[in-house]
Amino acid sequence: MKIIEDIVISDSDIGDYSWIRVGSEIYSSNIGQDVFIGFKCRILNTTIESNVQIASGCVFGENGKERVIIKKGSWLGADVVVKAGVTIGTGAVIGAGTIVEHNVKPYEIVIGKPGKVLKERICEKDEYPQFRNMLMRYSKLDKNSDNNYISADLEIDKTSVLGKGNIIVGKKALGGGVIIEKGAVIGNDNILEGAGGIYIGSYTRIGNGVHMISNSHDYKKLSLPMVLQPIKIGKNVFIGDGCIILGNVQISDNKTIPENSLVLKNI
Repeated sequence: MKIIEDIVISDSDIGDYSWIRVGSEIYSSNIGQDVFIGFKCRILNTTIESNVQIASGCVFGENGKERVIIKKGSWLGADVVVKAGVTIGTGAVIGAGTIVEHNVKPYEIVIGKPGKVLKERICEKDEYPQFRNMLMRYSKLDKNSDNNYISADLEIDKTSVLGKGNIIVGKKALGGGVIIEKGAVIGNDNILEGAGGIYIGSYTRIGNGVHMISNSHDYKKLSLPMVLQPIKIGKNVFIGDGCIILGNVQISDNKTIPENSLVLKNI
């Protein structure tokens, strides 16, 4: 079994029990078993071994150059870029928004632009990540006339505006959901991952290409169990284009977040 949603696959092999989400593009690549690839990833000339977790918005490799290798049991966070010829070692963790230009050793944790080693990953070797159980709970994404894909329990006030090409997920029954209060404006091509819950206050404006992730994983266990981390955005907030908002973050009323910011803590 594998789930391949509305994506592009060319000259590539996909292993069993792998899940590739909406908007991703896979070219000249080999994907192992039990691999999760999030929304709107672009993967070129890459080998991904089994039991790898890849968050949304990642970009790997380049055609005509050395191959990217992602080793077993690694986790690459949201919007990570891996340059051509790089090998990511077994069990490595790459933080959200990192640009990886050099090889990463097994069980290293790397963050930053460019990526630098933060520390060694010390983890319980329980089991490698598996996604086959997640596939059994799969909820189909419905695309509306504005090309918005929605599988969330979404509460949106009738005075709010939702643009085009957005992806919104998260179920209340699993601890999540997305609430958008009155007068809020959500732009185009955003990803709202509401597994842990996302709240957007009144008259807040979200730009284009913004990525909010209200869940993470416990990297202290090899299996990378999911951790729910809600996001709360206050009233009259402005979030610029291309921002990444991670979980366990609260943004106070009337704040402005400049474009392409990575928000890791309360503001």
